[in-house]
Amino acid sequence: MNIIKFDTNIDVIALKNEWEKVKVNAKSYDDVRGKRDDWKIVRHEFDYSKKLCNFFNVNGRSRFYVLDPYAILPQHTDLETKCSLNFIINDNYAPVMFGKKEYNYKYALLNVSEEHGVINNDKERLLFKISIFDEKFDQVKIKLMNNKKIKIIN
Repeated sequence: MNIIKFDTNIDVIALKNEWEKVKVNAKSYDDVRGKRDDWKIVRHEFDYSKKLCNFFNVNGRSRFYVLDPYAILPQHTDLETKCSLNFIINDNYAPVMFGKKEYNYKYALLNVSEEHGVINNDKERLLFKISIFDEKFDQVKIKLMNNKKIKIIN
């Protein structure tokens, strides 16, 4: 399994408010694999993102991603990121795909060192992500399962 869906008390309003402040800084995603104008990123640390890292007991870097309607993120692995905590902060729960298997989620831990992708629907998909570079998926999974304030969803 490359995804652990969970629920906990996330201040989505704080995340949305922060996005509203920084969305003017959104840039096309660009790395060694190429540039994507239909997928924007804002790398941004702020007080609530630090609180989330403390709550989940991870060292992470926060960023917002926005995926355009009908955009397709082909199967890929994240560069250097071992796993991530993903939070969909609008109401577009277009699924992540690991291989041919689709997973809908609102909040999830993803093993982004494995091939995954997204085929978006007709709405913009807004994601807040905490990228984790120093711990593998299974290590963070144990932290989630041991945190009594987090409910694991099957």
